[in-house]
Amino acid sequence: DHKHNVSVYSDEIAELDYQIVDEEERVQLLRSVCKRKNNRDEEAWDARESFRFALMTLGNLLLEKNALIVTEKSESYSILKMAQVYFEEAIIIVRQLDKMNEEDN
Repeated sequence: DHKHNVSVYSDEIAELDYQIVDEEERVQLLRSVCKRKNNRDEEAWDARESFRFALMTLGNLLLEKNALIVTEKSESYSILKMAQVYFEEAIIIVRQLDKMNEEDN
């Protein structure tokens, strides 16, 4: 039974790792799009909103993985630090979106 639980956790971690890599690629792509989109049009807004969503998704995936590997303290700290970086970057994007919204009104 213990081996089965370990296998289930390993499968869950492997699936999360796959999702994390996928989301990291999305974040990198959207980050580069947002750097090019300095204008204030609707497309720039959508790109930033998608970027914010991808950052939050990536942070949440990292927290989910962290919950599964709490026994590995050093890796756990590293994962939490990465999640924090993505959440902080998402906050910056929200502030930019708020500023864009204020300028439109």
